[in-house]
Amino acid sequence: MEGFSGIFFKLFAIPLGFVRNYTIPMAEEDAWDRIRAAITPITAPLAFMYLFGLLSDWDTEEGENYPNSLIPLLVGVGIAFAMMPLSIYLFFCSKKTAPPQSA
Repeated sequence: MEGFSGIFFKLFAIPLGFVRNYTIPMAEEDAWDRIRAAITPITAPLAFMYLFGLLSDWDTEEGENYPNSLIPLLVGVGIAFAMMPLSIYLFFCSKKTAPPQSA
């Protein structure tokens, strides 16, 4: 049974770890990862919108206007695209092994 519980744990740990790692900024200098720092500004707005329920209303009823349910998703994608310049700056202007240092 040790094998089954290990696989069962990994089924939950891998997706949750991915979401945690790519939506929460790093706090420790030793855990610096340039790729993670570049992806976080793009994924964090979408994660917060989902957390507050803005992206989870996909159930449309007969009388509901379907394009109105896409508006929060389009806003989230727009914010993510607006954060891309920051992500590109972080990726190309930071060291691979150390976070940016204040002047």
